[in-house]
Amino acid sequence: MDAIDPIPRIEATDISARGRIASRSGWHAAERRVNTLALRLDPEGLPPPPQPAFPVLLKALGGSLALANRSVAELAPTVAAVNRIIEALNALPRDASYADLERALGLRPPREAHDRIGDAMARVLRTLAQRRHDANRLREA
Repeated sequence: MDAIDPIPRIEATDISARGRIASRSGWHAAERRVNTLALRLDPEGLPPPPQPAFPVLLKALGGSLALANRSVAELAPTVAAVNRIIEALNALPRDASYADLERALGLRPPREAHDRIGDAMARVLRTLAQRRHDANRLREA
């Protein structure tokens, strides 16, 4: 598997007073990669996320796109959110999906949780079927 070039972390100094992001910043690469992942078909059959996906993900992590005339302290939550996204993107394999990115960010439960939920639902269905069978057998007797 070919490695993907790592995306560099961003700094508050990458954002100008006018709210423009420096071209050397990792923000642009992260945005492209997130939106690319969101366009891929989800292997779990889930509906695609809203487009563009990067702003939605940024807001879910506590960031904001209101960048103009902000102090470094005001930009800190946004910078932290973008850096979380970048760290997750750098850790993902090449064939990852948007759902994998959400899992890496803690916005979606791990796959194992779905398996446990499915097992619990199957147990409930089996119990209900057994009760129905027992009730029908008692009526016939």
